[in-house]
Amino acid sequence: MEHLYVAQGIGGIFKIGRSSDPTSRAKALQKEFVARGDKLEKLIACDAVVSAIGIEYSLQMWVAETQARQSGREWFVGGDFNATLMKAEALTAECRKRDEYEASPRGKAAKLRLESRISELQQQWAAMKVAQLTRRAEYKARVEQRRKAKAQRVNGAMDAMVAHLTARKPKTTTTEVAE
Repeated sequence: MEHLYVAQGIGGIFKIGRSSDPTSRAKALQKEFVARGDKLEKLIACDAVVSAIGIEYSLQMWVAETQARQSGREWFVGGDFNATLMKAEALTAECRKRDEYEASPRGKAAKLRLESRISELQQQWAAMKVAQLTRRAEYKARVEQRRKAKAQRVNGAMDAMVAHLTARKPKTTTTEVAE
């Protein structure tokens, strides 16, 4: 389980991130804030969700539309900390609903149906790919067979011509010498 968090510094810098242990993350962030010339004022973590990576990215993109990034994709300067926190909580609540649905019997059944459908589509794709490769191999075999037949015809015609030319008797010409 992960927590989405929003950390704010005294100088107005704030960071959006995720952590499985927000308390230890707050301690580590103190050094990062100092390195940026600020001091960590507060870190507020939202409720835990199965995976916070999607909502972390969504929140960062939402904040980036209106606020300047300080460096990287997680650090911002200025802006409305409270509005960001409210958006983080809304995204987390939405994610928790999805997690609860996926953990419910109905959600698990839906997931099984989806996985079954995906497996079915993968099998269909594999069968189509095998058929395509088989047709391609058959086509190549037919082309090669035609090429060999043509070569035999050409070679046969050449052999017949050579045989005909070698079988001809040369004409003897007699020249009479006038005396």
